[in-house]
Amino acid sequence: MLDRLVAPIRHFFLEGKTLDVPPLDYTVPPSFASHLPWIDVNSKGLVQLEDGRSWGLFFDVAPMVTEDKTQEQLHRIVRSVANTLGIFVDEDSPWVVQFFARDVDALQDMHERLLSQAKVDDAFTRAVFEEDRRHFELISRPQGIFSVNNRPWRARERQVRLAIYRWLPESASEPEQQANLKALKRFRRRLLAPSSFQDLGITLTPSNGESIHDWLSPFFNPSGVPGETHRYRDTRSPIDKDFSERLLRSSVRSDAEHGLWWFDGAHPVATRVMELDTWENDQFLAGAVFGDVLSDEDLEKSEKRPQHVLFDELPPGTMMAMTLVAQSKAQARERLGTVRGGAVGDEPELESIRQQCDDFNTLVENHPLWRGQIAFYVQGKSVAEVNDRTESLRATFDGRNLSLRFIKNSDQVAPLDSFLRWLPMNYNPAYDEKLWYCGWVWLEDMLSLSPLFGRARGTGSDLFHYFNRGGELMGFDPLRDHLSNAHLSLFGPSGSGKSATLVGMLLRALAMHRPRLFIIDAGNSFGLMGEFCKRHGLSVNHIKITGQSRGLMAPFADAKHLLGQALPQVTDDEALKAEHLNDDDHHDDEARDILGELEIMARLMITGGEKRELDDYRRADSSMVREAIKAAAENADAHQVQVRPTHVKDALLSFSQDEQRPQARRTRAGLMAESMAFFCEGLEGQIFDQDAEHWPEADVTIIDLGIYAKNGYEAQMATAYISLINRINSIAERDQHSGRDIIALTDEGHLVATNELLAPYAVKIVKMWRKLRAWFWMATQDVADYPAHARKMLNNNEWWVMLNMSEDELSNLSEFKHLNDTELTLLRSMRSEKNKYKEGVVTGMNNTFMQRFAVVPPALYLALGETDGEAKERRKILMDEHGMSDELDATLLKAREIEAYRRQHEEEV
Repeated sequence: MLDRLVAPIRHFFLEGKTLDVPPLDYTVPPSFASHLPWIDVNSKGLVQLEDGRSWGLFFDVAPMVTEDKTQEQLHRIVRSVANTLGIFVDEDSPWVVQFFARDVDALQDMHERLLSQAKVDDAFTRAVFEEDRRHFELISRPQGIFSVNNRPWRARERQVRLAIYRWLPESASEPEQQANLKALKRFRRRLLAPSSFQDLGITLTPSNGESIHDWLSPFFNPSGVPGETHRYRDTRSPIDKDFSERLLRSSVRSDAEHGLWWFDGAHPVATRVMELDTWENDQFLAGAVFGDVLSDEDLEKSEKRPQHVLFDELPPGTMMAMTLVAQSKAQARERLGTVRGGAVGDEPELESIRQQCDDFNTLVENHPLWRGQIAFYVQGKSVAEVNDRTESLRATFDGRNLSLRFIKNSDQVAPLDSFLRWLPMNYNPAYDEKLWYCGWVWLEDMLSLSPLFGRARGTGSDLFHYFNRGGELMGFDPLRDHLSNAHLSLFGPSGSGKSATLVGMLLRALAMHRPRLFIIDAGNSFGLMGEFCKRHGLSVNHIKITGQSRGLMAPFADAKHLLGQALPQVTDDEALKAEHLNDDDHHDDEARDILGELEIMARLMITGGEKRELDDYRRADSSMVREAIKAAAENADAHQVQVRPTHVKDALLSFSQDEQRPQARRTRAGLMAESMAFFCEGLEGQIFDQDAEHWPEADVTIIDLGIYAKNGYEAQMATAYISLINRINSIAERDQHSGRDIIALTDEGHLVATNELLAPYAVKIVKMWRKLRAWFWMATQDVADYPAHARKMLNNNEWWVMLNMSEDELSNLSEFKHLNDTELTLLRSMRSEKNKYKEGVVTGMNNTFMQRFAVVPPALYLALGETDGEAKERRKILMDEHGMSDELDATLLKAREIEAYRRQHEEEV
């Protein structure tokens, strides 16, 4: 342009001389998109290819979980998949099956995804999800926020796709084209049938255009384009069906000298393809590249599974492409015959070839021999970086003793073509008659190396976000994923991150589903969380049992429901024993056993929960106590007051003076009345024997058991706990049609489970909560503190979360939950590193779901959950340094300190 402006001036001074103006260049560089095969991708995964005749299928793949599998199990799965893929054998026109895997940064859109699912979009929800956004942004960096075994740990998404297609010849008639399309749809139905992949633990979902765009657009636009996004758009008209064109956001340049394709954008990124040459292994571990696997021999020796799988260690941006061409047994044998026929001579090498061909002929009967190739796409910002990453990839495979040998860069023929060849649905077997690109391979070996194997990813829900060891999101949602109930038990010994994990679970639950939350605590562990909720607009009611408390409990408030009802009696002394109190209860019972619940309450007050007293409680005592409760309800109703322990005590006292009763019964009634008087006088009278104060309507209610959490107050604490559960139950019954869940969390749950009567009571009342959308959550540090009679209370909970438990703790856990060897092995595999991560295992969905996860919480969750003395001291220092009067402000400042410390992690990637 500058030359054209300067030329007239030069002409003025140089008249008569020839002007030197470069000609305008109207040539257009060749279209890169013309080398891509996709015209359109519909909502069911069908792909129209560029010749207008051929079709393919795309599937999103959720790989099977390998953390809890043996090689024997995995090889059975490999054989089953190989049998399923046999449907694609067609000698006239071969079908092609491809697997692709690539790690991408996928958390940048998580903030919007969470907001779109939130039940309430308000200041609190946005405050919680903003902390999550900051956290996701931080942990998605290439260097992550910490290292594990000298390797950076970072969040990522492993995208796995399956492509199935075949190219029809130009001579294909219209009926042949229609038959081909019908066959593809039939294959889709077959692959989606549960017996094909789902029953093996592999989930196939037909890809839509957006899914494929979100996968391929970052690959073809690796550095992005300033001012643009990778967002997908639907076709706008019938002439807008060029999916390939819509993928490309920047220009593409070929570099024949270095065998690279350069993708321009914010900055140029080069991509090279590396092709498999050969391998020396006789057999591979199933899941050798993508699975958390060991040989069965190593598992028997109790060797630990690897912290990292091979694909984790490949250079960032690397994509694996595995291409398989279906071949029949006849085609395989024909090829073997050709090879054997060419091995003519007496040399040992030729004799060996003939023998191998004979052996392979036998193997082909049960082990498919197909054609295939594995290629890796490696990206870098410069030629030097691509070369370095190429060598890194070779070294990674060599270091895992897989003996895979890749073609040297200098030996590649037409590397630019190779890049195009292994793209999805681009390889055409008709152009490879001499087998230059896809050689003969054992299908089962290739499947063992495929991305059908992986790690746990949870249920796919977004309520609780944890990670697997590869940094992929692992999520589950007890409130929506449950099959029987959303009751939950959490076990986390000291140092396991229990408090931070609970705080994170509760904040996420409130932000996502906005349940009404009740927390029964024994030490104000959730006080800061409550203050955070209050600051961001939630209503919070904080209750603490102290010497000044009045009217906190209403143990017999539900007795009013007994008016006008007959009194069922217990007919067997054996049924009164604590371990048998729920023998006749069923999950599908429609009505509460209110009288039975209240009798347990009265029995607790009478006996104090002491074993000797409980053993003395007989069927006749039960009958009299039930009669007293009914009389108390009638008396209170007559005086229009709430039923209180005093009314039950007075009824028993009147029985002791009733001359119509035998003397032994009168004496026993007097003793029981005296025992109940303890809860009608003094501090206990203030708390239990007053009309219950009204609880304000609140999103979050935190009840601190205070003095009753100390030793010597076991009977009072159990009574208080039952009263609290009763009160929560009344709210659940009142609001059962509101559509709002209730979560009732008991922290340090073993403290309230020590009483023999409490656990049966909890089971009796909580069994109805499923119908009320109320969920009973219990957390504790040490499962060993749970007595045997608590077994039914724990097993009533569908969801169990176990954090980094020691061998002793696992032994104690086995007393309450049946665990097979595989499950115990998975539990024993949990690891942790201080200030980095804690691992846990979750089980749910009626024991059909059990997966390991790593807890790497946002800094806010950590700061709000810190309850140790060191953390309290640090908050006090921050308050003094910054002149703060509010401990929450110091906690938020501590969260920023944690975040800053994590941000300083800058190790070389």
